Amino acid sequence: MKILIVDDSMVVRVIAKKVLAAAGHQVLESDEVQAGLALAQTESPDLILLDLEMPTEDGFDFLKQKMEMTAIKKIPTIIMSAHDDQERMDKAKNLGATGSILKPIKPTTFADDVLRILK
Repeated sequence: MKILIVDDSMVVRVIAKKVLAAAGHQVLESDEVQAGLALAQTESPDLILLDLEMPTEDGFDFLKQKMEMTAIKKIPTIIMSAHDDQERMDKAKNLGATGSILKPIKPTTFADDVLRILK
């Protein structure tokens, strides 16, 4: 599976990429919204892992723009957030998010958590 990680934290991207690559997935990464959207359009990933809190534009901006892009609007998108806030998760789901994973991610279960949400 080709997975795009959009997260401003290099630490999160490195850990997630290492875990997902070890599980046999091809991993792309971006540290900001516009570059992530551009990668999604050119690379057509099977899944997007998206941080909600980023410095300039946030995950909600990404989701809103993604829904306007025919080529990528149906790509499943899992939110990664350090906040377990139901209101924020509901807002993300209303904007097309598939599910969510609480940060910090746990390397021992991360790949399985991602696949569980997709099912």
